[in-house]
Amino acid sequence: MLHSSKPLISSLIAVLLMFSIACKKSIDTSTDEKVSSEVLQKIYDMGFNISGVKKVAEGYVVEGDILITPEQLGVNSKSPWIRMGETEQYRTNNIVSAVASSPRTITLSITGLPSDYTTALDNAIARYNALNLRLVFQRVSGSADIAVISESLGGALGRSGFPSGGNPYSILRLDPSAIGPFPDLNNLATIIAHELGHCIGFRHTDYMNRSYSGCLVDASHPNDEGAGSDGAVLIFATPSSPDPDSWMLACVGPFDNRPFTFRDIVALRYLYGIPSPSCGDDSQRLINGVCQTSGRYIISTEYDDFHDRCLISYYYMWSNGEVSSAHTSREPGPCP
Repeated sequence: MLHSSKPLISSLIAVLLMFSIACKKSIDTSTDEKVSSEVLQKIYDMGFNISGVKKVAEGYVVEGDILITPEQLGVNSKSPWIRMGETEQYRTNNIVSAVASSPRTITLSITGLPSDYTTALDNAIARYNALNLRLVFQRVSGSADIAVISESLGGALGRSGFPSGGNPYSILRLDPSAIGPFPDLNNLATIIAHELGHCIGFRHTDYMNRSYSGCLVDASHPNDEGAGSDGAVLIFATPSSPDPDSWMLACVGPFDNRPFTFRDIVALRYLYGIPSPSCGDDSQRLINGVCQTSGRYIISTEYDDFHDRCLISYYYMWSNGEVSSAHTSREPGPCP
């Protein structure tokens, strides 16, 4: 979920920004039904913050905008949990199955929302489709893979969930009363693109430090959203330094517009991109009709002083955000 991070600073704009108060998400710790310690443990083991977990009809709401169904509780991945750095791009182990040879179309419908929301949805869809991923998003009437609906969320701007069984999460909820009656279309497109990011498997970029994007942090709202074996997997080749403009930051100001950053594009292309053809060796790709050669991006080095050689792990990255898999080589002499 996107939270508001900008306080009211002047009484002159109090009326205009009164709606940002609704966007400032204070995690609702009240529940109509007590969440058992067994359920909380399962949620924690999946890698989520268990502060303010709320029981709803469909399951459990965690971190304000992510729905975990009863079927997903306790489902652990065979892949180990990986954490490197503080603010890289993260995904869940549940992602959408995509066809390798041709894109998979994900349909979206929208009902019960003002016309501005339809325009913003189209803009969010266009942001994804401009990347030529193996997922193509299309707005339709009637039945769809993802239904965008209006729902009161107790102050949250939006809510969605994570993929299951290779399919995207099927409901993207938006709360117009929290967003406000005169939404900025770019900000609204960012909110929708953010929740859609959860639907295809992305965690918050500031997963390990929610205060980075201005989220409220106190005893009830800790920095760390949780750590576990299933909830947050580092996406290869994403940065170890903060990305202050990522579309998957947990908090946003009332009029912030966050189109995809370069590292966002790297993350999306790594999970769902269509690799460009090689035009030579592994370091070369055909990008927009031009053969482009990448330098090496070193992951790690290890010097073998007995043989006077260096074991180098590295990958290639091209201008469109594509990254190669990791490569290794043994080279004579000291490490670079």
